[in-house]
Amino acid sequence: MQPMTQTAFEVALTERTSEMLDACTKCGKCVEIYPVTAPAGSATPRRQR
Repeated sequence: MQPMTQTAFEVALTERTSEMLDACTKCGKCVEIYPVTAPAGSATPRRQR
């Protein structure tokens, strides 16, 4: 079986993600505007071990 190669979608997604991370100033404005914390589960504090 030959190894799978990245599709054009995966390459584009990786490039776009890299661009966004490079441009991010970590100001938090995206969290205020986009409802990402609840779906990601990051609105709930992690349990202490």
